[in-house]
Amino acid sequence: MPNYKKPPIKEAIIEIKFQQNRLYTIESIKRLVQEYEKSSSLKISGENVRFHHISQNNSAHTDTQLVGYMLVNQSRSRVLHVDIDRLSYSFFGEYTGWKSLQKEFLSYWEQLTRLFNETIENNQMFAQRLGVRFVNIIKLPIENFQESTKYIESNFVQDIAQYKKQHKTVREMTKRAVAYKDNYQYIIAEQICRNDQQKIDYFLDIDVAQYSESGQSIIDIPNILANLRDSKNDIFESYLKTKAKELFK
Repeated sequence: MPNYKKPPIKEAIIEIKFQQNRLYTIESIKRLVQEYEKSSSLKISGENVRFHHISQNNSAHTDTQLVGYMLVNQSRSRVLHVDIDRLSYSFFGEYTGWKSLQKEFLSYWEQLTRLFNETIENNQMFAQRLGVRFVNIIKLPIENFQESTKYIESNFVQDIAQYKKQHKTVREMTKRAVAYKDNYQYIIAEQICRNDQQKIDYFLDIDVAQYSESGQSIIDIPNILANLRDSKNDIFESYLKTKAKELFK
């Protein structure tokens, strides 16, 4: 993938989701979060909770479970979610490059493995999902949806054209696709809409992951992440025409 000077990336995420009941208790997560606060600029910003709807004896109620914490830096451009079954790290706003994203994520990962090494069976972690996700917003210098065909390569433009035949106006359109190949999962979401300047914005959200229902041993994270990023880049390039890519070269 070319090294774009102004990549349209608005959010970049690396995330590991562990098998349920294969990671840690909320007490051990609290210890880990304290270590993160000591060694980085991140501070606790909120709690992550999950809701459980319970029906019993003709009555229903909702229970809440504390599962982890969200940590952020002062500018909120870095966000770390640390849950009992998830470690997720995000860049928001200006994208400073893959090397820094991967380096910072791996530093938090290494702290986790060091702190809980005694609880890792055979020194191995098992994850259901290890993925990268990039959310792109491409501001097209056009005022009508039909012209998007000059910029967008994917089949989404055909859906736009078909919708336009049936409706007088198009305010926005969204498409989401999920696919599996071997042990990879691909989730691609597209949206096109009119912005405040009455121009057209194209959202391209690409999520690529290694996925295993039974869990996979995590041995060489940097190599796995490099392969996932390459797959993400291939999808990004294939969904856009040259005219779109020229906008952020």
